[in-house]
Amino acid sequence: MSSHHVVRDEQEPALLLIDLSSVSSSIIHELLEWSPTVVVLADQVSQAIDLGFKIDVVICAEQDISDLVSRLTYQLPVKFLSYHDPDTAIDEALNHLIATKHKAVNLIAQFDTRIEDLFSSFSDRIQIVVYGNGFKWYKVGDAFTKWFASGQKLKIWHKSAKLIGDLVAKSDNCFETVKEGKVMIQTDLSFVWFGEKIN
Repeated sequence: MSSHHVVRDEQEPALLLIDLSSVSSSIIHELLEWSPTVVVLADQVSQAIDLGFKIDVVICAEQDISDLVSRLTYQLPVKFLSYHDPDTAIDEALNHLIATKHKAVNLIAQFDTRIEDLFSSFSDRIQIVVYGNGFKWYKVGDAFTKWFASGQKLKIWHKSAKLIGDLVAKSDNCFETVKEGKVMIQTDLSFVWFGEKIN
């Protein structure tokens, strides 16, 4: 079990578990090493318990609170935040983290258009990194430059943006570095979502 329930600095990224199947548990355990505040959507609680995670906040329907309290008694204190509409569960989680002065959050989720739209609307208030689909996704602008090792797989979410560097194009906006070196982004957009392949 992760024993990360310690005095926290809200400068450290929180961890929001939306879809635990989207990455390997080893990636999540690495993120837990920083003792983050762990926020879990109700439908992920069972899997989080099975993986031995200490849960700090659960986002759930009001009628499910009593059942979840009984299941998580051994982990108390746990905060339970309710929503009226399941479609707003992630909004509730992000609003809670912003209200509690968190500057950043790592999300475990399948990265898709719905996630992109939702997080783009919050990204001016909290720094967001998404782990999902085998990639680490984050927001970058046209000033982005980063050094990558040879053979690193990279993705760009927006077709209008270009990656510049010693790269070979793969399918589905995916590229691979041919050799070690710098990669830059060229875009007219204010930001794009950029992905690095993770194990």
